[in-house]
Amino acid sequence: MKDVNLLRTLSKKGGTELLHILESDEKIYSEIKEEAELSNGTTQRRLKELSELGLVEAEAKLTAGGKPVKSYNITDRGRKVIETLNEII
Repeated sequence: MKDVNLLRTLSKKGGTELLHILESDEKIYSEIKEEAELSNGTTQRRLKELSELGLVEAEAKLTAGGKPVKSYNITDRGRKVIETLNEII
């Protein structure tokens, strides 16, 4: 069932784009949203789904000004998915 969920999530708007955005470096939510050009709702849902599938991980951090933010990073599993997609496409 996890494979079906993986394919569903990747086929949704922003699914693969978010993985590619995180492929190069860890980013905070606002950076991801801006780069992906997705709505707040879509960005939040996709990141949550990718996280539940073990493709990205989130970490709470504080900015230099003390403001809490979430930082996202691609996991090894997420990198393997990107590699597989690149081979297929």
